[in-house]
Amino acid sequence: SLSNLSLIFVPLDSKIMIVEEVVADVCGSEEMLISLRQSIEEKGTVTVFFSSPFGGMEEERSSFVEQYLPALRTQCESKGVTLSLIDLRWGITEEQASKCQTLSICLQEIDQSDIFIGCYGNRYGTKHDENTVETHWVGTTLDIALPQYPWLENFREKSITELEYRHGFLNDPSKRPSMFFFRNKKYDDKMIEMFKNSEGRRKRYE
Repeated sequence: SLSNLSLIFVPLDSKIMIVEEVVADVCGSEEMLISLRQSIEEKGTVTVFFSSPFGGMEEERSSFVEQYLPALRTQCESKGVTLSLIDLRWGITEEQASKCQTLSICLQEIDQSDIFIGCYGNRYGTKHDENTVETHWVGTTLDIALPQYPWLENFREKSITELEYRHGFLNDPSKRPSMFFFRNKKYDDKMIEMFKNSEGRRKRYE
């Protein structure tokens, strides 16, 4: 559940729902907040990109979507704003994956997003390894994305999750408000011990 996650910024006060001053501390600078507000007023929508490793955070993502997202959307709708959540762990089609378009689609969706949220555990995410056939698709999807995102050339050995993080935040921290959640490592260690005899399930937490 989300109880195992911690936020690196100050959380909003869910009781009073006052956002003007608090969101500036949570999401970014005052200038960034003004720009975000103007964008929302112009478009009537706010788009959030939700980033996490392909495996290992399924419970947290499901909990967020089922328990919290409906209330957030209702809040936005009460202000005349449509909230759109992009979580490509559910949004990449088999055809797109087979054509190794995963990274291109992820980065393009980040470009269209107003807010970037990262949700991370102990698992780093899948990266290209010449000696592991199962990871060769990462190198191929990076090659396909490279013409549009030439900065990727310097990060060939990084995971898809780190590349999302770099594009969504680290390459230009002033581009959009960002928030990051980290799961307590003790939880991952507990799961690794619990599934020590099940390699498939254990790898979700390593």
